[in-house]
Amino acid sequence: MYFLRRLRSFNICSKLLQMFYQSVVASVLFYTVVCWGGSISKKDTSRLDKLIRRAGSVVGTKLDSLVTVAESRTLDKLLDIMDNASHPLHTVISNQRSLFSERLLLSQVEKQG
Repeated sequence: MYFLRRLRSFNICSKLLQMFYQSVVASVLFYTVVCWGGSISKKDTSRLDKLIRRAGSVVGTKLDSLVTVAESRTLDKLLDIMDNASHPLHTVISNQRSLFSERLLLSQVEKQG
């Protein structure tokens, strides 16, 4: 955020500010979101969303929320795995498909008791 603000103070156009945000801030942030998956806490999600809103105000445009980007990137990754027969998880995910509709089914987690 510091460098984004510094660039804005030099009257850099918003298109270049957006490029800087996407290449430096968003690339790191949204890569890690896919790695965290659903294990990120609500508190951390809200803090990161606040950071994204602040960056949007510096850049001068509304940026996608953390949840929106996480869902999109996770779905993209899942589709990549499903399309790549040589991926180690391809057979695992393919076995999760319904026999009737070809849709993915939620995996059943066994209860330990």
